[in-house]
Amino acid sequence: MSIDSTQFRVVLSAIERDPTLLTLLRGMKWDDVCEDLISETLSIASATSAPPVWLVRELLLSGRRVNDSIDDLGMPYVPLSRIISGEYVEKSVEDLIHHTPLDSDVLTAAVRALKADNQGELAARLALAKWPSIAEPVSIAALQIETYVEHSPAVNIRIEGTALTNFLATEMRNAFACKGRNVHVDAGEFGQSIRYFMEDDGVGYDAVFVQLDLAALAEPDWREFKEAEIGNKIEERIEQFLDSLARFANRASIPVIANTFPAPSQPVFGNIDIGHQLGLARITAWANARLAEVAHTSGLIVFDVNVALSEVPPSQWTDPKFWFYGRAPFSPMASRHLAAGFVDVWSAATKGPAKVLALDLDNTLWGGVFGDDGVNGLALGDDYPGNAFKAMQNECLRLKNQGFLLVILSKNEPDAWDVFDAHPGAVLGKKDFVATRINWAPKPDNIREIAEELNLGLDAFVFIDDSPQERAAMRLQLPQVVVPEMPEDVARRPGWLRGLPELRIGQLTAEDARRSDMYIADKDRISLKNTTESYETYLASLEQRLIVRNVDEKLVPRVAQMHMRTNQFNLTTVRHDERAIRDRISDGQFMVVAGEVSDKFGDQGLAIAAVVECRGDEAEIDSFLMSCRVAGRGVEYAFLSAILTRLEKRGVQTVFGTYIPTPRNNMVSGFYENAGFSPHKCTSNLEHWRWNFGGSNLYYSNIKLVIDDE
Repeated sequence: MSIDSTQFRVVLSAIERDPTLLTLLRGMKWDDVCEDLISETLSIASATSAPPVWLVRELLLSGRRVNDSIDDLGMPYVPLSRIISGEYVEKSVEDLIHHTPLDSDVLTAAVRALKADNQGELAARLALAKWPSIAEPVSIAALQIETYVEHSPAVNIRIEGTALTNFLATEMRNAFACKGRNVHVDAGEFGQSIRYFMEDDGVGYDAVFVQLDLAALAEPDWREFKEAEIGNKIEERIEQFLDSLARFANRASIPVIANTFPAPSQPVFGNIDIGHQLGLARITAWANARLAEVAHTSGLIVFDVNVALSEVPPSQWTDPKFWFYGRAPFSPMASRHLAAGFVDVWSAATKGPAKVLALDLDNTLWGGVFGDDGVNGLALGDDYPGNAFKAMQNECLRLKNQGFLLVILSKNEPDAWDVFDAHPGAVLGKKDFVATRINWAPKPDNIREIAEELNLGLDAFVFIDDSPQERAAMRLQLPQVVVPEMPEDVARRPGWLRGLPELRIGQLTAEDARRSDMYIADKDRISLKNTTESYETYLASLEQRLIVRNVDEKLVPRVAQMHMRTNQFNLTTVRHDERAIRDRISDGQFMVVAGEVSDKFGDQGLAIAAVVECRGDEAEIDSFLMSCRVAGRGVEYAFLSAILTRLEKRGVQTVFGTYIPTPRNNMVSGFYENAGFSPHKCTSNLEHWRWNFGGSNLYYSNIKLVIDDE
């Protein structure tokens, strides 16, 4: 509704006489109404009480200022009003970014206001923060987003698929912008993926994404007389595609990522679809089982498309018009969420997931406040809301068993720690935590101490706390720490924790399951070290044992994981993934070895690895890396001695080793010199060292070395 100033004043006069007539202004077009009339409207509306929320909302969504009328309205109207008024803009943007849920109209109004105020970077950040769930603000701030990512690190990807991939390719721009990356996308030709997989190896790209769908592969020819023949042809098409994909994934030296085949929205055979030979549900289940086998044997990375599309109703995953018009298997909306899923998996594969879950206690791991309610007054059991907190603890225990470290970060009385032993509903126990800070110190200070204690970077931590104030303080003081916005509804929290992208793992190794126990055992080692008169005596009392063996298929995932994650004790920081490790295992020119470490406090698993290239009577140590949990105990020198012993048996006379300095691997700067290698070609950016057999033997002490040549 649009009226001129004279008509508007007549309406205001009527409202002033009878405030119930205020609803006449619903749906008013406020863009052309002058500030004086808006102030007069709010003054009349506030005569007896605060202005109605609908009026303030309509004004704000129109981009009008209502500063004096929002104090009691809270989120999200206070930050939106401040953005429109140009006050506390950065903080207000952060408040909206972390406010959940945030409706599309509010987000759109905020982005428009930032754009109008030439706050391009903030407009881009805010628009991207809620993408892909809310898409319109990204379109509004498209130019600002382009500028925002223009100087960001570049990444080149290729997209292949079973059908048209154009929608997915289009959405990659925003998906990568959300991660602060500037992407260039090449979409493969329709129907040519198998040819690409058989003839190419991915050179020139940082990753290849493969969009999978059964719409084309499982399309039956009902003219066939026998159902078995129809089924065999469908399975042959799927097998042919997956076989070519497996071959490509084995050759490529970059991440190759595919989604699972999506669940069918419409069955072919009704209620018996899952059991009928040609039922789409049965074919989908079979195809995904085969896809999992391919991933296990080729290093292909696969993620669950049903999880990626969980916010989209299944009936909207596809659009018949787009399928029949252009063979697009996913709708534009589904493609947005699928793009986000691909990039989340790519980010985890290249950076690695977080390693530590820093947990609050009161109203996070149990309901209530320990200091006020005592052990018996806490909600933690089999009735609501205690069962939701119990489920939350169970999720934390699951994450611990997948290799994440659990630490406590709580402003509380020290005896709150005893709840884990005293409360019958507790799922977690004291032994499940590798570090605790239960005190009244600022939590950012405490998390710094824990990071130093565990020898981990702050970017390895995910901070889980029910307090908005504590979350805000952590984000402000330690932006490296991941601080997700926790749902207020305790019933939603277990599922929310399960869905955090930072906590999704690409693969699970035996060392992951034991990681927490390894860190706890480290505390016993530190205690022994502090009570031993000398370091040599301490090493001798550890009773260390190192078993060195060739890397086989069973060890590939862990060795690749170490290459991707290890930064500190890593001489070259070469990032060999599973495909690269397998290639070198099968190439007789390479020697790929790893070492398992144990001592009297426990087994520390596979903790050191190396790849060595042999060229006749010369050898080059291509990569040499070790977990920092065994650093400083001579393991690295015993392992190097085992490598040299093996090389000498192969007739190698000279061994070269390279140290490439990075901001994070300074701890190994003197490794080759201390081992007795001679400088070969050393510059400020690279050190090349040489070992000649026939001289002195490499020294290491207090380690029982076992070389397994089988």
